[in-house]
This record gives sequence, C-alpha cells and structure tokens, in this order.
Amino acid sequence: MKCYEIYRRYSLEQAVEDFEFKLNKEVFLANIIQCDEGGYFAEVIGCKGCMAQGETLDEIKENIQNALRSWLEVLREEEPQLYKTWRSNNKARA
Repeated sequence: MKCYEIYRRYSLEQAVEDFEFKLNKEVFLANIIQCDEGGYFAEVIGCKGCMAQGETLDEIKENIQNALRSWLEVLREEEPQLYKTWRSNNKARA
C-alpha cells in the first residue's frame, strides 16, 4: 500500500508512537502509525509530504530519517527560497 493511501485512512489519534529525533542538530517529531495490514507508516510534523513506511518500528524510524534527509535536500535544491523560509520558521520554534 502506498504512503498516501495509508495517510488518508489513518488519523493521528491512531499513532502508536511520537518519534523525536535529531538531524543536523535540529529536533524533529514524527507520528508513527501501526497499519491494520501490518507494518508502520510515519510522517514528519511540519514537513508536508515527508512520509515513510516500514515493517518494524526500527525500520520505520530509520526510513523516516532517510525520508527527511531526502525531503530537505530536494527542498534546498529545487525551492531555495522556500527552504530558507522553512529554516527560519523552524529555528523560531526551537
């Protein structure tokens, strides 16, 4: 099942874990949801569209961190002004 299909079916009330992690000295939070069909789905809060899937909790935690790295790289390369705005807003919340 694709991430966006899972995202449409589940709500944050079904989150099994809030996963807080550091990347490049910044702290991020992802909601992890256990899927009825098995496996897990996660989305990073404040990073629209940054999602991942995994079969185990360890795998989803690794996958969501990799997804965030890719998300930030694409944002920085393809939308540099939006990236600067996102960085400024993110630092203001810290």
